[in-house]
Amino acid sequence: MSWLSGAARLRRFSLALLALSLPLSLGLTNAALALLTAALLAERRAAPGASRLALESPAVRALALYVLWGFVDSLFGLDPAASLRFVFQHGLHMLWALVLLLAALQKADDREIGAWMGLGFAAAVLVGLGQAARAFALSGLPAVFRSAHGFVHPLYYGQILALGLIAGYLGAGARGLGAGTRRALEGLLLLGFAVFYINQTRNAFLGLLAAAAVLLLASPRKAARLSFLAPLILAGAALWSMNRLQPGHSLASAFSTVEKAAPAASSLTADSDHTRLMLAAVGWTMFRDHPWLGVGPDQFHAAYPRYYARKLEGTAVWGDAHNFYLNTLATQGVPGLLALLGFFYMLGREPWLATLKRPSWKSRLALAATACFAVMSFFEVHRQQATTLFIFLWAWGMARAESQP
Repeated sequence: MSWLSGAARLRRFSLALLALSLPLSLGLTNAALALLTAALLAERRAAPGASRLALESPAVRALALYVLWGFVDSLFGLDPAASLRFVFQHGLHMLWALVLLLAALQKADDREIGAWMGLGFAAAVLVGLGQAARAFALSGLPAVFRSAHGFVHPLYYGQILALGLIAGYLGAGARGLGAGTRRALEGLLLLGFAVFYINQTRNAFLGLLAAAAVLLLASPRKAARLSFLAPLILAGAALWSMNRLQPGHSLASAFSTVEKAAPAASSLTADSDHTRLMLAAVGWTMFRDHPWLGVGPDQFHAAYPRYYARKLEGTAVWGDAHNFYLNTLATQGVPGLLALLGFFYMLGREPWLATLKRPSWKSRLALAATACFAVMSFFEVHRQQATTLFIFLWAWGMARAESQP
């Protein structure tokens, strides 16, 4: 066996491991990415165009600009050394993953990696159902809600499920699937939506709604538009029922506390909606004090005590604004936000045009995943949802690979 065929086998194995790991483990995902890097470096002589096509992607260039501004902005923040470490660890990590996926997925076998990712999501769903069943056995029905969390924080588990449901729904409509495979996928989708509802992550519900809405807008045929009404109605009904069943954690309760969100006006609180509004108020005040440079990448926690001296949910210092866009404004100023929005624009533009011209399940997946991730980013910061980020970049990378000659 030549070293080139060995590298090709390593790439195939690494992609399979990555597809299986993405819904389950960030550590295993990073190990698979490292193996995939080694495989692509070994194959570079055989396929030198793969890395070039990846680097030519407008989204990669937009992300590189965002990361570059992070490095520059770090020099003017509260702790330049800590900011530089953060950008190196998280910004370059994201850029590396995007370039790697774009290069590797150009040669991928869709059915093979789809099967491995399906197994990973199936394992995540079954673990969540098991956690819900255990909660029911121990404490009854009220304890079931929010009990499913897989192997991660419950919030990120909900986000992973949202992206998985989008991929599964669109994949089930792809051509060439056998009847048995389609039925198995549809069964997994039903179980996935059940555990998604049990998990009760509101920003994941909103992301799913955004994905359904953008697919409705981009579908050129009436039949295709109508096919997306089912998940839209299901997600809306689940969101409404969640609002009714849990008034203390409902979306309505968040808006009822808006007037109390001024940093100087709140006492100790254990209400998560109120906490998020307080953090948003702190982040906005930080931005107003440092509009162009912010306080420095990953320095929200360092500046936080200057703006709010009381505890929120028993915590004296919070590490971010729990909003990717607002956190970027507070830490990297207006240029940082513009660079971030440019990255999202480039991510959304390509699959949007592809869906309008030559719609496929891959282009729809990339478009829907972008909309879902952009909405979920209103409620979390990407450094805390690396698994969600990698699944999203995977979905986008598959569509990008399909568009290459």
